[in-house]
Amino acid sequence: MTYPNFIILGTQKAGTRWMLNMLVQHPDIFMPNHEVHFFDRPDNYAKGPEWYATHFEGAREEKAIGEKTPSYLILDKKDPPGMPRRIHELVPQAKLIAILRNPVERAISAINHHIRVGYLAADVDLDEAVPRFIEQDRAYIRYGYYHRHIAGYQQFFDPSQMLVLIYEDDVVAQPLATLQRVCSFVGVDPGFAFAGLEKRYNEGRLSGFALRLVQLLPLGKHATARFLSGAERKLGIRSEKKRPASRALERLYELYEPENAKLFDLLGREVTSWARSEAYITR
Repeated sequence: MTYPNFIILGTQKAGTRWMLNMLVQHPDIFMPNHEVHFFDRPDNYAKGPEWYATHFEGAREEKAIGEKTPSYLILDKKDPPGMPRRIHELVPQAKLIAILRNPVERAISAINHHIRVGYLAADVDLDEAVPRFIEQDRAYIRYGYYHRHIAGYQQFFDPSQMLVLIYEDDVVAQPLATLQRVCSFVGVDPGFAFAGLEKRYNEGRLSGFALRLVQLLPLGKHATARFLSGAERKLGIRSEKKRPASRALERLYELYEPENAKLFDLLGREVTSWARSEAYITR
């Protein structure tokens, strides 16, 4: 059976789909085009390693075989070691890649995604909702506690097996150099000429009417999410996004600052692009 020798763990809303689209161009890399969700979903995990291996049956002579499931990075609140333990038991030598995005912006993006697919009401007031989500320790908020997630993986995997990238500074600011780092990390030629490096979504928007129409289709919420994500990628558009006002943004920055400081110490890297600024808060 064939298992991956590298895994893109996440995080969500941080360019992991872009990373997959780039890496599958490389002749020495094989990745399925879908998220496998083996280690994070009990129903899939119960199907066993044989089921997991079926997702890599298309691999031939590639040196690097990988998969991308962005929710792998997030440790279970009830059983924090569970995810990294399960991965380590099956593929202990795997290389792990994490892309981290400013947790404030990641949280806002995740909230907007849930508005888009109907988990949250379209008229939700983010200035009121964000403080409530913080108090409730909702997943939107918890997913940005990167230090505890990375540290949890390092209980099972040597730091040399993990490549932690910063979305703003690496993926956005220097995509080619970042892909070269990833190629070297997974053991393939970093000199490969990738196409479409600068491809980004344009500023088009789906109308509120179109979004509401899609939400009314009898697809179910997960199917609707997949439908919208696929449509946006193919059409090169994003739906209109809400942003909370300054006070709620300040609450988020204050919340994440201690966790970010621990993360920077762990990584030995200061991420100045995540710092608060008045211009950034009020934009």
